[in-house]
Amino acid sequence: MKKKQEKFEMVASEYNVSLFPIFMSVNAFCYEFKKNLGKRIIFAEIFKNHTEEYYMKPSMWQSAHAELVGKIDNNKKELQNILDKTIELGQKIMKFGDAIPNKVPELNNLRLWEIYDNFCKINTEVYGYGLMLPLLDFQSSSYLSDKVNQILEKRVLKGKISEYFSVLTTPTKETYSKKQDIDLYKILAKIEKESRLYKLFSNKAAHEITKEIRLKYPPIFQSLIDHQEKYEWVYYGLEGPPSDMESFIECISGWVKRKVKAEKEITKNSSYIEKLKEKQFDMVQMLGLDDDEQLIINLAREAVFIKPWRKDAQSFAYFKMEKILVEIAKRLRIKIDGVRMMLPKEIKKSLKDNVVDKRVLKRRLEYSLYTIINGAPILMVGKKAKKYFQENFKIEVSRLGQINELKGTVSCAGKTKGRVTIVNMPGDMKEMEEGDILVSFATNPNLMPAIRKAGGIVTDEGGLTCHAAIVSRELRIPCVVGTKIATKVLKNGDWVEMNAINGTIKLIK
Repeated sequence: MKKKQEKFEMVASEYNVSLFPIFMSVNAFCYEFKKNLGKRIIFAEIFKNHTEEYYMKPSMWQSAHAELVGKIDNNKKELQNILDKTIELGQKIMKFGDAIPNKVPELNNLRLWEIYDNFCKINTEVYGYGLMLPLLDFQSSSYLSDKVNQILEKRVLKGKISEYFSVLTTPTKETYSKKQDIDLYKILAKIEKESRLYKLFSNKAAHEITKEIRLKYPPIFQSLIDHQEKYEWVYYGLEGPPSDMESFIECISGWVKRKVKAEKEITKNSSYIEKLKEKQFDMVQMLGLDDDEQLIINLAREAVFIKPWRKDAQSFAYFKMEKILVEIAKRLRIKIDGVRMMLPKEIKKSLKDNVVDKRVLKRRLEYSLYTIINGAPILMVGKKAKKYFQENFKIEVSRLGQINELKGTVSCAGKTKGRVTIVNMPGDMKEMEEGDILVSFATNPNLMPAIRKAGGIVTDEGGLTCHAAIVSRELRIPCVVGTKIATKVLKNGDWVEMNAINGTIKLIK
């Protein structure tokens, strides 16, 4: 009897995404994981009009997870090595991005291709180690979370476990996003000294404020220029856009309208880090942890920091690579969207022959599928892709029924209630109001303007090291991740009561 073939199952989705750079993550799960871990995972990516869905075969994920867990249980240095290699390769990709020449139009086609090709190779290496953290701690594969909880369950009252977990696993290092905030608070401090200008931030549009600062407050305008040059890449994500001056001014306007005071926030952040370190030390002493237990908690905390740091490193590199993609698009007489839907060998050939089929690229944007079949990368388009999807993918049928309470994992403790706003892509952010409960399949850096307004955050996917978990702790917003179905159960305008102590979200009206 023929063995029934395992089908791909959906694990995540993203918005504002193209084939570049996602094909590198698919390649890394197959080729780099086989080299680094001895196991491969076959992923498939579906692209539909700048949205993307991730699929994988569960048995391969579980097998690779078990292999990685076995290695770490046998020798905790295995995890430290993964963290160290992720940092090393992240620094390598940032250095590569920094070295890209400014005068890209002067490069010949061969040099343009070499930069593109080398970038793809290094970035695939970054994914090869960086993606081991979600393999270790994502959704049902929750090694680090389980290990920390096992330690706490032996020593802490059940009602206090979430609080201890949150404190002990919160990094004491600042992300680039947090550094950006602190430097922007310093500009706010200068604005607060100019009473007339300060008032403009509460009642004028960003473009009007920009014009006023440029004409009448040159030193502050220069501070904003310097800030933009330093941090325009921080929320770039996979394909931007970079932050312009008006986006930073809008952030300051939000603070002014909420009566946020710069010096208070700067001091609060500095004291928060010091108090956090003290609290972590006191908890470790009170719990009487042995060396192995302390190591687990330290590694979990380091993993929580390194996962978003790795994404930041890649975001920086993607921002730097944009000028290469723009130049390729210009020479091929297509839009950058088209370049992002090409594979390396196609770009090489097109630059050589000066020919590209725009109709094929348009079809790829509409519907395409990228995966590995029999060891080789395959890109399918249109009807062929849809047929392969129908035959090889598990299609979810919604049978949720009436659900009034959701359960997930606490990332930042707290209690709140408020109106639900679903925010999955930047276009959704206009619906977000101050204090709303932000509900998302998964947050990302492009959603930061909405996240800053949130009274609470709830996500379908995620674990200890996901974006929502990290940013909620930095901003100290109650957060529950990994509910799996929040975006299917809740809708805009619902009112919920959120208990980010026990991880529940109740629909109240």
